[in-house]
Amino acid sequence: MPVPASAPAFEQPVDPSDVQEFVVTLSQGALDAKPAPFLITGEAVASFVLAVSVESAAAGLSIRSDSGYAPTCVGNKITFWPVIAAGQQSATIFDGDGVRLGVDLTITTNNVPPRIKQRTLVLRVAQQYGTLA
Repeated sequence: MPVPASAPAFEQPVDPSDVQEFVVTLSQGALDAKPAPFLITGEAVASFVLAVSVESAAAGLSIRSDSGYAPTCVGNKITFWPVIAAGQQSATIFDGDGVRLGVDLTITTNNVPPRIKQRTLVLRVAQQYGTLA
């Protein structure tokens, strides 16, 4: 399913040739807090899975899992390294505003019984020109 235009994305667009990490910080707090936290106080991530959507895979997106680049979870921070396949980095879908690509994050907590939460993370991939900021 395509990523809805209203879905929040990481602020900084990424160039299709970039190799850089993305970090997701999971909120933590009281169960009755408003807005509701992702993890409740004392809860931790027992396991997690990152899965590239069908549309994202067709655009060449994958999550690196080789040495030094495998997704990690430390405390409430999940780090992952998305990349676009070399043969697709100059595709026209990345021109102009680029394209919004989804990565599904599924987390199982250490709660008893475990809670399972799923969110779609959105990356905007667009050719970046003339800026080094």
